[in-house]
Amino acid sequence: MEEKEEISKIKEILNAIKDGKIDEFLKNVNYDDIPILEKVGILINLYSDPNYAKKIFERILDLEPENLSAKYSLGFAYFRLENWDKSLFYFQEVLKKDPTNSACWQEIGIIQMKLGEYKKAIEAFNKVIEYSPFNALPYFQLAYIYSRLQNYEEALKYIDRAIELRPKDIKILKEKADILINLQQYEEALSLLQKIIEENPQDIETLLNISFIFCQFKKYDVALKVVNQALKLAPTDSKILVTKGYILGKLGRTKEELNYYERAIKLNPNDWQAYFNQGVLYYELQEKEKAFSSFEKALKLNPNADEVHHNLGILYLEKKEGEKAYYHLLKAVQLNPRVGNYWYSLGLFYLETGDAKTAYQCFDEGLKYDFDSYLLFSGKALALKELNRLEEALRFINEAITINPNNPQLWYDKGEILEKMGRKEEANECFKKAKELS
Repeated sequence: MEEKEEISKIKEILNAIKDGKIDEFLKNVNYDDIPILEKVGILINLYSDPNYAKKIFERILDLEPENLSAKYSLGFAYFRLENWDKSLFYFQEVLKKDPTNSACWQEIGIIQMKLGEYKKAIEAFNKVIEYSPFNALPYFQLAYIYSRLQNYEEALKYIDRAIELRPKDIKILKEKADILINLQQYEEALSLLQKIIEENPQDIETLLNISFIFCQFKKYDVALKVVNQALKLAPTDSKILVTKGYILGKLGRTKEELNYYERAIKLNPNDWQAYFNQGVLYYELQEKEKAFSSFEKALKLNPNADEVHHNLGILYLEKKEGEKAYYHLLKAVQLNPRVGNYWYSLGLFYLETGDAKTAYQCFDEGLKYDFDSYLLFSGKALALKELNRLEEALRFINEAITINPNNPQLWYDKGEILEKMGRKEEANECFKKAKELS
């Protein structure tokens, strides 16, 4: 087909779409028109309504049923339409004839990821790597999946490979920073984020992550300066307002903290984090009914927020509403089992309900993720005391005291263990120490 004739045919197709006559037009095309139909279809698939692309490629397959390019493009059209079943069907049809097609494996991996089928997604992305080992994208996506599965060590391995292939890709660098933050490797994360912000000084997400790291270092004045930079760029961003409120709270400026949460909620009534932080502050101020109300609002906006479930569980535990406390504390652990404090709270519930054995298991599980938590060591000691395993109880309460030697409750708990062992003189010394520290 000559260039002028090709241009004329393209105009015909586009006019047919514009006039709503594409179905009628496609009925009159023939086998010789397939090349030009493919060109137009691919462009429409990428830049316009995929419904029209779908019709074009379906017609191509009517004329040439084994056209693999049309099958792939039809799969992509269904992908854009979020019809995952049909999209998978056409990509798999291509793979029957061309099993090393890395583009198909790539799209299949993304679909499985969207469906939450992480195991299948991992298999697909590994196929992409097998057939296209110098493509950074599958490494990035595997890192993303392993991060969502909270396997950050594995995620780091894949993100490092992605960076080797695309060392200046900001999206990949930011994903690595997120992984490092989750691994609590804050120094390395900060170094990486500072490089990103040098290249992208208006990147609000990066500024907030830098602010977060300075909070972990307890450098709240520095964190405040960074978050103020972000606020200048987006003064009505509720996430920034919430972050600033949190930092002000750490600086002891409680009234201003509350004010920033209220401003965030006014600007964005759907910001669950603002309600959650507000609830935490109310709890610290002993305004527990207000805290309860804020947590309930946060949970309504984000039913899978593990921290909200945890804090509601604590409030219900204090109210002696055991069934509701258990539901929320267990839900927090199910949603995020890597937080030691969640296991501690669930263990306390079991202790209070007389199940010391399960409480012990909860404290033990929590120590896998928070191995220097004096609370978990003390909880383990209290559970062992109830189980009359007193020598072990004494060992674990001593571990807790080593971590936090100025906590009066730990000395009191040690005294009770020693008293139960019949070592009254040592017990009295512990009670005396507890009193001195109170």
